[in-house]
Amino acid sequence: MLPTSTLAARDRAWRFFLGLMPGVGALYNAEFPKAGKHLVVFAVLAALSGTTSEFFGTVFGMLTFGFYAYMPFEAYHTARRRKLLRERHDIS
Repeated sequence: MLPTSTLAARDRAWRFFLGLMPGVGALYNAEFPKAGKHLVVFAVLAALSGTTSEFFGTVFGMLTFGFYAYMPFEAYHTARRRKLLRERHDIS
């Protein structure tokens, strides 16, 4: 059996990789409204990047990539913050 700290680190890493799919990292963190927002924002940005002029398509494409890169880090840090809060409440 692995130590609890190893399992917690593995769980946070799992949330990071799930965050690569729009909205799934937030779903795994049980943040259902945020997951819906992530999915809608990603879909709108992706749609706008393919249907607008060349300049705006590039801008929306870069925004889509930026949001895509943001989601896994947000899922990881949310999991980390929740772990730290749980540990703080367990100690006191």
